[in-house]
Amino acid sequence: MSRTPAAVGGFRRPRGIWSARGVAGWPLRWKMAVVLTVPLTVAAGLGFLRVQQSLTAAADFTTVSERAQILPLLVELDGHAAVVMGTLALRTISTSMSDNLDASIVDVENANTANTLDEGAASDVATALSGARALSAQAKRGPTSTEALTAQLASIRSALSSAVGAITAPIADPEVVVETVRLEGLWAAQKLVSAQGLSVVASTAILTGESGANLEAESVNLLANLRTESALLDQVEQRYPPGDPTMTTLRNGVNDRTALLPEVAHRESADRALTDLKNSLIASVDDYSNAIATASADLKDAVVAKSAALRTQAWRDTGVVTALLLAAILLAVVVARSLLQPLRRLRRGALRVAHADLPDAVGRLKSGADASTLEFDPIDVHTHEEIGQLARAIDDIHSQALLLASEQAQLRLQMNNVFETLARRSRSLIDLQLEMIEQLEFEERDPKRLDNLFRLDHLATRMRRNGDNLLILAGNDNRRGRPAPILLGDAMRAAISEVEDYQRVRVCAMPPVTLTGAAGRDLVHVLAELLDNSLHFSPPDSAVTTTCARTIDGGVVIEIADRGIGMAPSDLHELNDRVASTPEVTPDTARHMGLFVVSELSKRHNITITLRPTLDLPRNAGVTVSVHISGDVLTSEHEGVRSSSGGRPQTAGHYAALTTPGSIAPIPTILPWSLVNRGLLVNGGATSG
Repeated sequence: MSRTPAAVGGFRRPRGIWSARGVAGWPLRWKMAVVLTVPLTVAAGLGFLRVQQSLTAAADFTTVSERAQILPLLVELDGHAAVVMGTLALRTISTSMSDNLDASIVDVENANTANTLDEGAASDVATALSGARALSAQAKRGPTSTEALTAQLASIRSALSSAVGAITAPIADPEVVVETVRLEGLWAAQKLVSAQGLSVVASTAILTGESGANLEAESVNLLANLRTESALLDQVEQRYPPGDPTMTTLRNGVNDRTALLPEVAHRESADRALTDLKNSLIASVDDYSNAIATASADLKDAVVAKSAALRTQAWRDTGVVTALLLAAILLAVVVARSLLQPLRRLRRGALRVAHADLPDAVGRLKSGADASTLEFDPIDVHTHEEIGQLARAIDDIHSQALLLASEQAQLRLQMNNVFETLARRSRSLIDLQLEMIEQLEFEERDPKRLDNLFRLDHLATRMRRNGDNLLILAGNDNRRGRPAPILLGDAMRAAISEVEDYQRVRVCAMPPVTLTGAAGRDLVHVLAELLDNSLHFSPPDSAVTTTCARTIDGGVVIEIADRGIGMAPSDLHELNDRVASTPEVTPDTARHMGLFVVSELSKRHNITITLRPTLDLPRNAGVTVSVHISGDVLTSEHEGVRSSSGGRPQTAGHYAALTTPGSIAPIPTILPWSLVNRGLLVNGGATSG
């Protein structure tokens, strides 16, 4: 048994940085969660942005819708202001017209534009209201100059135009933009009616002599306004369906005024033509007012409808996005479960095969079980995709491993048979050799030649022990029949007779206990291996001491101590583990045959063997081997051990005569194994021939 522990090779886990840290070291469920979470998070973010945009657009249109409620009031205020200005210039104003303007002012004030509109638009409305109040006050005071009235109306319209533009500017929806353009076009055309009315007032002043301007110049100015109005109506008409009655009425008014224009240039017909123009303008003012009121109402309704549609769309998008996300999450969970559950079953099955099923089957094959009786359950993954294919591949590996283990078990059995056959043949030859040496020993009287014969007997005994090692390696337990019980002292002497340098062994007093036959035979072998190891790894001039003592559990402890080079604590710990474990035949067994034999024989008889340092020194501490023999293998004193005379067991006094308690008795001569094996050596002495 060598002191150098064998390096046991095996699988080692990689120690790279990614084995325990990083994405590669994450559990599969974490990786699956990340793979599913990232796209779902991106989809949820995009869906949230879409819903947010829809809700923002709906909120914006809701604000526009609230502001659009003021549009008809502003347009109405502009129309009433234009009527008051025109009639005041023509000096045909009535109280109802002034009251209508006052009512429009009150309606706009009650609309709470300061809270509804932004700061700029609210300021423009306030400016327009201030101008409208001034115009209303002027109407109550009486006529004034046309230039002053024109300036007041221009200020009111500029402020109202800015306010309306601020309200309609955020509108970008094509359907609502159509309504906005229609309203703005009609409003712009209506402003030209006021300009035409001022031209009519100026022409009337020329005819009455109140103005010295040229009538033809006013006619040209009136014609320019009519053509501009006609062009604006052409643009607005594109926003209406063909043949719309509103556009037809407005177009007829323009055509009528255009037809009356040539008569205005002649003084003889100018008076009647101007009267007809006044009537046409008044009628057009009413037509434009109705058209603008309708357009502003349509714009308000379009904005309200679009706002409602956007809110509905936003909530619909929210529902759709939420439903899609839930469906995606559900599908992801289903797919993940369809992947993770087979993988978990595959992992459990593979670990069961690696750590339980396959080692158990290999163990049964080593124990001699028939390979045809071994069956295994396939891994519980029965799909045909990659995971199922991997499961079938592991089943195939399991099957091939069992087949290989069966072949190796057969090969090992064949090799064991070869070892057993060789060992038995060798032992037969050694037995014959020992018989011949024994015969020569009994016949020889020359001490020198007798000593040489004892040495040959000793060498043959060592050869026989090596043959027994081969039988133990082959797993054979019946090496020498059924030996009789043996005294512990005789077992120690028999073990000493099987080692080289037996003269260095010092034996202390042995208690008079008897071991059963099989246990005594195997204990001799164990002690021989341990003594041989201690002698081999200690200085040639040092002694190896054996001591023995009874234990409180009824057993015996034998200690073999040397003063050799010793062993490192880690090596001692490893050797103790290997001796205590179940021995297995490995490629290293041939170099540590003694360790295998000691471990195997100690397991058979519940013998405990431990190694420790002899001395507490850093160097040359030596090794002490403790052999604990349980009381199960001990019998009563000298039971079954008989002397050569009378067939009765020897008494303890004969043994005590050889080794008294506390003494160290060296072996005086070589003890031939042939005497011990044949029962001729009893209690330390050989019977007479």
